[in-house]
Amino acid sequence: EEWSQLIRFDERVNYKGDRASSVFITSDMKYMFFASSRKSPALKSIAPGVEMTDLLINLTEPRNGLADIYWVNTTIINELKPNK
Repeated sequence: EEWSQLIRFDERVNYKGDRASSVFITSDMKYMFFASSRKSPALKSIAPGVEMTDLLINLTEPRNGLADIYWVNTTIINELKPNK
């Protein structure tokens, strides 16, 4: 067997400036899990004068710029596979 061509994932996996990491496909081949360090534009920057509650939100909410775990159905692989 040979490796297939590289498949570039769209915004369902990769966001601008972000790369998925720690990719794992379940044993039944139905789901792909991955880590992503996406950051929500709604989160406030950490700067002098920021309230402690805002800091806690930044550290505990999803999409805080630290890696979160996401999943997609593996049908995305066939959808994005280059046509031959």
